[in-house]
Order: sequence, then C-alpha cells, then structure tokens
Amino acid sequence: MQKGRQKNEVMLLCERYVALLLIRMLDSSDPMKLNDLTDIVTSFRTLDTLTDRMAKEGLITKKLERRNYVTTFLELTTKGRTVAVKLKEAVDLFQSP
Repeated sequence: MQKGRQKNEVMLLCERYVALLLIRMLDSSDPMKLNDLTDIVTSFRTLDTLTDRMAKEGLITKKLERRNYVTTFLELTTKGRTVAVKLKEAVDLFQSP
C-alpha cells in the first residue's frame, strides 16, 4: 500500500461519524438506505459526502435505485466489514468494566 493512500484511509477513519457509520452498518445484514443513517449524521449533504469518501476508499459500496424516487443503498465491502469489526471490538473494550 502506498504511504499517501494509507494516510488518506487513516484520516478518513478519524473523521467525525465514520466509525459510527461503519459500526451501524455492521449491525445490519442487509444493505442500508442512506436515509437510515440520518440519526447519526443529520445533514444529508454531509452524510452523502462522507459515504462517497468511504466508497472511494473501498469501505462501502453505494448503489442508486430509481423507481418513483431515488434511493441510495449502502453495503460494507469485505475491507469495510473487517475495519468495522475492529472498531466495534475497540468500542467494546472501552465499555467493558
């Protein structure tokens, strides 16, 4: 892995909300709607931008479905699932007595 790319990935994980989004997605066995995450990130524009960056780094996939309306579905990639598991383990360590 290139040093610059690795730095981008670490910076993204340090970004506000990213760890919470990954952990929330880990708890879902099905693809999630982007709107289902607005309780974590209330600004839709911020949420959309963050998930675009997460997709660019290979942590999630984003898929648009067009029916009578447009819905964006998000799903963890293998890499994203691995990162989310590690983050959840770290959170669990802090919460244990």
